Amino acid sequence: MNLVGKEYRLPNKVIALIVFLCALPAIFNYFGIDFGLPHGLYPLERLSKLSFAEFENEIYNIFDGDIVFAFLDWAAITIALCTVLLVFFHYSFSKNALVFLLGVMLLFRGISDAFHSIFANHLIDTVLESERFIPLAWVVSQTVRVGSS
Repeated sequence: MNLVGKEYRLPNKVIALIVFLCALPAIFNYFGIDFGLPHGLYPLERLSKLSFAEFENEIYNIFDGDIVFAFLDWAAITIALCTVLLVFFHYSFSKNALVFLLGVMLLFRGISDAFHSIFANHLIDTVLESERFIPLAWVVSQTVRVGSS
């Protein structure tokens, strides 16, 4: 980046730290540390024998993956929309068309992810065959993501 004749670069230590942090999950997985959630079928007949408090706790344990997915998806949407605000604010000063294009791209990516997340979490359940519509919503979301990259 060149601002008024000065060259600005990130220090090599910062770049090395970012690369290390990005590689850290892969390193942990290599050494056997699993960040995944437990998989497998849950014996549903066991639920009928539980008290209400135990039943509620088990339901949360069963749907851990869905809750984590929803949290991470909405965190990504929020970050995208906050970045859009910053990009448009920057565009108002710089009038650079590329900055505006990047802002519009991020906006549509955030909207498409929100579209998928709303249907995947059954927040709008008006579709008769949601088991067929949710994968379609994911495909549309990913198509917008790839088309904007």
